Amino acid sequence: MQNKHFKKLFTTISKLPGIGQKTALKLSYYLSLENKIIAKELADNINACMQNISSCKLCGNVSEDEICDICADLSRVRKICLVENAKDIFFYESCGGYDGYYFVFDLLSDEKINELKKMIDGLSCDEIIFGFNPSINSDAFYFFLETKLGDIIKITKIAQGIPSGVKISDTDTITLSKALQNRTKE
Repeated sequence: MQNKHFKKLFTTISKLPGIGQKTALKLSYYLSLENKIIAKELADNINACMQNISSCKLCGNVSEDEICDICADLSRVRKICLVENAKDIFFYESCGGYDGYYFVFDLLSDEKINELKKMIDGLSCDEIIFGFNPSINSDAFYFFLETKLGDIIKITKIAQGIPSGVKISDTDTITLSKALQNRTKE
């Protein structure tokens, strides 16, 4: 590749997760030569997101405001689904089987536990749903949460319809929806 701008675009696109060299080449070619309108729209949207998107102050979800749309929706069920990252919220929302709140628990700390307790009290929640990717580490975290919060709130876990080691984002919506509906208390 001789063109330095095309090479930079190709190199940047190939750094994205899940994008191999063949796909990066196709996208680079498409954006730079076949559809410059979409390229401009993509660049504008990326720039707008970088300037306007942050984390919700209550739950950690992606938001354009201090409080995300989900936390602002007082008609939701008084349950909190704990997730590993904000990206997981998109997958739970797309399955349509859950209409409660979320809490991004991306770092195990006393501060996060206190933020979660504050959210539980503020929403008068009656249940926490442990919605992490199934793994040995998440099982250990679940038991840790039970020791910290089990005496103040019911804690359930999504059903084991999702195989251990599989990410929530790699699960089809039917399996994810059934896992939410058939959650259990261990």
